[in-house]
Amino acid sequence: MKPTSSGLVSVVLLVTAGCSQSSSSGSRNDAGSSVLLDDQNNYHATASLSLPTMETASGVDLDICWTNIASDMQCHPVAPQTDIDNVAQDGAKCATAFGALDSCLSAAPCAGECMGNSGNGGATASGGTMVVGGTISIGGMTPNGGTGGVPSSGGVIASGGITAPGGTTGAPPTLSQDQSTFESFTMSPNAAYQCYYSLPYQGIPVSGTNYFMASSAQLTTSPSTGAWKGAQKGLGDIGKLPIPTDYAPFRYLVGGKIVVSSEPVWIASVSYPAGSVEGISGGVRYDLFDTTGTIIVWSHIRSGYSIVQLTGKVASNSFPDLVNYLSPLFYNATPLLAPDATWAAGAAYEKFTATQIGDTYMVFDFSQTQTASGTTPKPVATATTIAALMNAGGILVSSDGTTYTLALGSVSMISGVNTYVATSPRLSPKTTPGYATFYELNGNVYFGEVIRDGTVLGGNPYAAPGAYPTLTYTEDYAIRLNEAAVTSLQNSVTF
Repeated sequence: MKPTSSGLVSVVLLVTAGCSQSSSSGSRNDAGSSVLLDDQNNYHATASLSLPTMETASGVDLDICWTNIASDMQCHPVAPQTDIDNVAQDGAKCATAFGALDSCLSAAPCAGECMGNSGNGGATASGGTMVVGGTISIGGMTPNGGTGGVPSSGGVIASGGITAPGGTTGAPPTLSQDQSTFESFTMSPNAAYQCYYSLPYQGIPVSGTNYFMASSAQLTTSPSTGAWKGAQKGLGDIGKLPIPTDYAPFRYLVGGKIVVSSEPVWIASVSYPAGSVEGISGGVRYDLFDTTGTIIVWSHIRSGYSIVQLTGKVASNSFPDLVNYLSPLFYNATPLLAPDATWAAGAAYEKFTATQIGDTYMVFDFSQTQTASGTTPKPVATATTIAALMNAGGILVSSDGTTYTLALGSVSMISGVNTYVATSPRLSPKTTPGYATFYELNGNVYFGEVIRDGTVLGGNPYAAPGAYPTLTYTEDYAIRLNEAAVTSLQNSVTF
């Protein structure tokens, strides 16, 4: 795992044209990196360069990539993979900002093997020197006491490297197919709606018990210009059922403490990673935060985007992925959708796959009655240890039908917390496999589960017509609706 970042990161590059003293004959010692220091070659140039501060999401891996460098300050072509000798970083600043940086010089930008950070020197490209992390300005060649600066004919530094002579910045970043599809559905003025529901497969929904609601996400800027961070819009009722206000909090173990996530109205950072993440290139990364918007609790990469246009009658089974995703709405023996209602013009849904980045440790209440709020869930036991409970015969989790013992897992320190992790996934039916965990915190033992790195996150379980109460847990995709689709459902539900 690469080091992670937090806060604001300011990267400043220094490019200095290499030079060596001319010989008595006036010939160049090195035509590739030197110029003749003679009166007719003397110049005085002054320039400045202001690089913006770039905000990065807390905990997001960073790559400083040199693969887009086209030329050095003398306008000589640069091949990053062969011409850059080494890379240095200012240790004090890097330690403060994010611990360390990875500098990549592979054939594909920011992918594959990364070059180790050298302690001295800089990234030398055809006589130029680049240093990452120092608070320094652009320095030029200064013969005969001239003031440092960039020659007027030289290139300027832009995002991704040095541009061609004249300071042009080149074409905007090219989006992948997944990123283009994602933006077409989620970028303003459009928005993607996530549905939440508790609906029966038999009978009419009960007010105060059941609900059918949605929140929306709308990006105002493209993540291709930098990570976008914002919150989903508040929950709205799709039917006539009241929105619950006492749903249990979602808790996570992060940095040795329990934090509460911002879901169901997520605060999220959306970015387009360079290179491959979890074996996926050109995906859309989501980092999800706690209620303060400062601690990342869950990260995943989304891919396989597609958009399906909705036409015809809403109550039909013409769109099986959507029907299974909202199966109680379509499969209830008591019709919950008006039979003649139709999808509005432009109604559509977006489908994608989400893959877990890193291990995520969740914390649950060890009780049928969950606590309403706060960072203190109901523990397995108080004033005890994991070792004591294991020695007493293990911990029974009734929903799994399993008594967890040391034979079924192992104990180690996770982020400074003594943690038991089961060897095999939980037996309780789920679309996303998780492994039972127990945490030793503040003299108590708490229950939870870990979602492993690389896991494909499941969708909603569903019951085919006539199959209830048997549910199917194989759904491995997620769905978002556009506004026209949500409006169509609002006009179609009978409750």
